[in-house]
Amino acid sequence: MFASITTWSVAIFLAAGLGLTQILLGGWWYPWLALPGYFFLAAAAILASLRGWKISDTPGAWCSGLALAFAGYLFWRQSTSLDAYAAREDSWLLLGALCVYLTVAWHLRGAGPRWLLLGVLLALSTAQVLLAVAQFAAVMPFHPMADLARQLRLPDGKLAVANLGLITGTLHARTALSGVLEVTTFLALGLLVWGRCAVWVKLLLLWAAAAGFVGMIICLSRSAYLALPAGVIVFALASFFVVQRGVLKHRLLLAVGALGLVGLALGLGVATGYESLAVWFRLEELAVDKYRQDLWSITVPPMLSLDPVFGAGANTFEDLARRYRGAGFTADPIHAHSDWLQLLIEYGWVGLVLGAGFFFLHFAAGWRNLLRLARATPADGLLPQSMELGLATGSLAAFTAIGTHVVFDYSLHLPVVAMLTALCAGWLAAARPGPADFARPMPRWLQPLGILPLLPGVVLAVWIWRDAPAERQVLAAENALVPLRVDIVAASATGGLATSPRHPRLLWLSALATRQKASALAESNPREAVNGLLQAADSYRGAVQARPDDVFAWYELGRTLDTAAFATETVAETSGNPVEVEELQSQVNKLRIEALAAHLRCIGRDPDHARGYESLARHYAMQREPERARRSAELATRLAGSRQAGAMLNVLRAAEEKEKP
Repeated sequence: MFASITTWSVAIFLAAGLGLTQILLGGWWYPWLALPGYFFLAAAAILASLRGWKISDTPGAWCSGLALAFAGYLFWRQSTSLDAYAAREDSWLLLGALCVYLTVAWHLRGAGPRWLLLGVLLALSTAQVLLAVAQFAAVMPFHPMADLARQLRLPDGKLAVANLGLITGTLHARTALSGVLEVTTFLALGLLVWGRCAVWVKLLLLWAAAAGFVGMIICLSRSAYLALPAGVIVFALASFFVVQRGVLKHRLLLAVGALGLVGLALGLGVATGYESLAVWFRLEELAVDKYRQDLWSITVPPMLSLDPVFGAGANTFEDLARRYRGAGFTADPIHAHSDWLQLLIEYGWVGLVLGAGFFFLHFAAGWRNLLRLARATPADGLLPQSMELGLATGSLAAFTAIGTHVVFDYSLHLPVVAMLTALCAGWLAAARPGPADFARPMPRWLQPLGILPLLPGVVLAVWIWRDAPAERQVLAAENALVPLRVDIVAASATGGLATSPRHPRLLWLSALATRQKASALAESNPREAVNGLLQAADSYRGAVQARPDDVFAWYELGRTLDTAAFATETVAETSGNPVEVEELQSQVNKLRIEALAAHLRCIGRDPDHARGYESLARHYAMQREPERARRSAELATRLAGSRQAGAMLNVLRAAEEKEKP
């Protein structure tokens, strides 16, 4: 009784975690959007481990061993990262995936709990497709949760702008939607063809699979257009071998019938997008992608040489890409747009070998278990059908589709896709011949391994308890930036810093709010303005100490120090106390020296962008050094991202003309 209640509860928690992550923009960008889903996944792992001593069936030993080795290596590299804040997001992602993988592979048994989990996932994916169809057909782009994270600038449907293909469902981007649909569609397809269930359930599965194919086609993701045929081919091959191994007669007819179901579902999707110019346009772009070509040919090569064996560090690609992007690459890369390539850069050849081994070993184990299931599963009529067989074929195709997709995109950095991939991996590792509820005897010495989910579950739960209040304030503060409401930004940042005083984003937001308030006092109360600017500079110093490679923190620190030096100099000019004037002038000199160092560090972290050179030109202009200011501004005009340099040059030239006799 206890085991049954626990299994059902675990399935409910898994469904809640995966569902929440999918609804809340895929858990992307803001950790607060991922933490509710992580909480339920951690609860599922902890609850599952409570019955660890009662398990009587284990997943594949090689699969579990390599998964733990891969996870252990990643966690070691994350714990030794010089940028602990950046590495923390990778750690959360890893712990969440481990909770899903270990719970599914070791504990989620029985047809009922698994149908519950699958039903929730398929219902959500169908709803996502219906929403995507509405977005695809809309005259003005819209997102149903645009106000959830205003800083992402998701359209709310109120602005009269052209719909350029924002097909995301409730997620943040098309790559997240396509990743979700790749998993759920092939799971539905596997259960449709090879699962044992009632006819009405088969009809619902056909609808879910067809809807998934429609969503993958209209979401306009080129990576999905490559992943889709890969998944279909593997599913067709798996089905062919299942027929060969598990069917005694009418093999050709049954093989054609099984593939006909696949063709029916896929045909509905193709028919939907066939007459769409947007779909054809994206298909024609498959062979031409200048962004990825420049990113991989200009930016990536110097990054690979930093530490080929162990990698440059967890989640450091964004900062490194700005340093090495070169003058020929004008975009601002956040990901490598290839998870395999980013794994190589950040975790080295060791990480890539372990990651590739994890994928290939689970694929091989799934294929082997699939053939065994085909022989051992009793025929339901003419076809061998069981839930184990349906999950194995669907997971194998979904795993292939995701593995292909991430060659060209960053899907596994998205919590929603990473968790679903871990779900498929867990089912591949746990697939065994026999009925779904069959449990084989297991040696006593293996039984303690059933508590494996407890470790990632407890660690993830503790980290959520520790960091959730601060991350909630980060989202609240950044939402108050659009439009700018300084008081709310300041209050949210202060509240978050009370629980996490070294949080770099909160320090940055606190500095921004303080500087805005100080700037408003520049004319009415210059001394108070100076105090506010110095306080803002202290917050920016804390941000660069927490994240030394954050180019934006260095940029804002330099500008704030320049403004503070200028304001201090203004106070010194109005002061009648010679001693105070001397002290203030000494402070001005120190601020200017520190500001120059901040500008140079900003340039060093992004040498091929105009941002740092424009701030350096401003620095020299405020010190009345027009020649240096002009040279810096001229250099900025030759680089990507120049916004203020042209206007600065015009002002400097006008000043030079006035000084001429």
